[in-house]
Amino acid sequence: EAGLEPLLDQLLADANQVPRVLASGYVDAEKGFADVESVLDGARQIFMERVAEEADLVGRLRDYLWSNGWMASTVAEGMAESGAKFADYFDYQERLAQIPSHRALALFRGRTESILRVKVRVDGQDDLAAPHLLGGCDLLIADHYGIAQRQRPADSWLLESVRWAWRIKVAMQLETEVMLKIREQAELEAIRVFGDNLRDLLFGFRSRAAYRC
Repeated sequence: EAGLEPLLDQLLADANQVPRVLASGYVDAEKGFADVESVLDGARQIFMERVAEEADLVGRLRDYLWSNGWMASTVAEGMAESGAKFADYFDYQERLAQIPSHRALALFRGRTESILRVKVRVDGQDDLAAPHLLGGCDLLIADHYGIAQRQRPADSWLLESVRWAWRIKVAMQLETEVMLKIREQAELEAIRVFGDNLRDLLFGFRSRAAYRC
C-alpha cells in the first residue's frame, strides 16, 4: 500500500471526490497496483490499519462492546447428542457484563470440548438481514473520521471501508480481549467462592471439634 496514503487522505478530507477517478492516478503495475480496483483495495487496507492503531477509538469500541455485547453460544454441528451435558447452552446468550462466572466457565468448557461455538455479538451489528446498515461499532468508527452517507461520490466507498475495518480488523481483536477478560474474571470468582466454601467448612469442623471438647 506504499504511496496510497495521499489517496486515502483526499477521500477522507473531501467525499465529493470520485474514488475511481482519483485512484486512476495511482495505477502502477510495477508497484503492484495494476488497476483501479487494486489501488482502492490498497487504500482501504491503509484505512483499516489506521482504525486498528487508533488507541482512543479502539478503547471506545471496547467499552461499547462490553456495555452492549452478548456472549452467545450454539451447538456445533453433529455434537448435540455427545454434548448433551451442555444442552442448556445449545442456543444461549447473555449480556457480557452480567454473565455469572459459573455460566461463563461452562461456555468455555463446552468450546474447549468442541461442543459449543461461542462468540461475542452486538445488537444491530452485522445484521445479515440488512447488511447495508451501520451497527453501533460501525457508527463509532464513522463518526471518528467524519464519515456519513450524504450521497456524495465517495460516501459509499468510505462507509464500506468502515464496515471492513470493524469486521476484519477490529472485531476479532476485541472479541479475543473480551473473552480473555471474562475468563479471567470467572476463574478469579471461582477461586474466591472455593476459598469461602473451604473456610466455612474448616470453621464448621473446628466449631464441632470445640463443642465435643
